[in-house]
Amino acid sequence: MQTLFALFSLESAEAAAAELEQRLGTEALNLIVQETVKDRLSNSRAQPAVPGARTAAPVAAPTLTQLLSRKRSVLLAETGPVYAVHALAGHILGMAQSGAPTKLAGSLKVALEEYGVATHYAEAYATGVQYGYVLLFAELPDDQVLEISERCETRGGREVFAFQRLE
Repeated sequence: MQTLFALFSLESAEAAAAELEQRLGTEALNLIVQETVKDRLSNSRAQPAVPGARTAAPVAAPTLTQLLSRKRSVLLAETGPVYAVHALAGHILGMAQSGAPTKLAGSLKVALEEYGVATHYAEAYATGVQYGYVLLFAELPDDQVLEISERCETRGGREVFAFQRLE
């Protein structure tokens, strides 16, 4: 098993999440988002259907909205309030909140590094979440990593990274 991580803009995250959910199942899909992203989804801010038109069409995000429903935010020092969906995301946020004399409590970057994510990617993911990107990740069988990595990239994924965690 390997863990695949990718950052998505809110616009591309919905399609990527729906595809991953369909391929892997709902419980396999993990995500971490900042509170402002959840608020944008929850409020379904309207976008004009046609430039100059007075009628507005709501932004559809059924998968992400459903995954984020009934979640409580966790306050991280560097990132602000964030939401975790499913067990692995909750575990990583739990690591971020744990106090240890050798690390900064509330650091998503440090928690990702402790989980095994390379420093460059951990920093990119923490910064991305801080600036409103959606961090999607899932544990995958080794034979699906290349195909799903490529699909994430074609869906707009940035900083796509897979690794096998050593325990």
